[in-house]
Amino acid sequence: MKPATSTKKTGFESWQNYVNNAASQPEKWNQYDCEIQTAVHEYNSHLGTVAGYMPLDWHLIKAMTWVETGAGKPEWNSSPIQIGNPGDPGLTALLNGNEGGEVTVKPGDRLEKIARVQGSTSELLRHLNPGTHLLMPGQTLKYRKGAVRKAIVGWKPITTGNIAAYYNVGDPMYAQKLDYALSVISKQKEITCAP
Repeated sequence: MKPATSTKKTGFESWQNYVNNAASQPEKWNQYDCEIQTAVHEYNSHLGTVAGYMPLDWHLIKAMTWVETGAGKPEWNSSPIQIGNPGDPGLTALLNGNEGGEVTVKPGDRLEKIARVQGSTSELLRHLNPGTHLLMPGQTLKYRKGAVRKAIVGWKPITTGNIAAYYNVGDPMYAQKLDYALSVISKQKEITCAP
């Protein structure tokens, strides 16, 4: 009699089983579909008139939620998809509401230097601090980030490989998981969301 051989599953295979099981539970599988569709519609409406923009497919965002957390982790009910990369100053400012504040003048500071360091403009600092003509060390100034307009000069193709390269932090299987989740999504019946 041959000894029983046990085949241990890889982390990716265990994740695949988890996704397959979840797909058979519509209340879990479709939990965020309407919110995702609404958000993607907003992006597509806003960017739809920009030359070269290819509409975003909401299925891709759904696949990302399953790769990010899936319904088996506690984050599923609070933050099923993580936004941005840690250390991104724009993300930190967005999450902390830190688009302005106060700064204390140091010896040798000039309005232009403070504006540059704070991501503002000297004109905006003057507007927020009327009557400030001479800077004194220890003085407190209000500041707000200056308006910066960015021009879109091109689009990166939306592929699972590009998402893994530019969005993912640390999961070497991210693109493969996205591909797999998308294949499972394509086989499921979609729910109808209210307009």
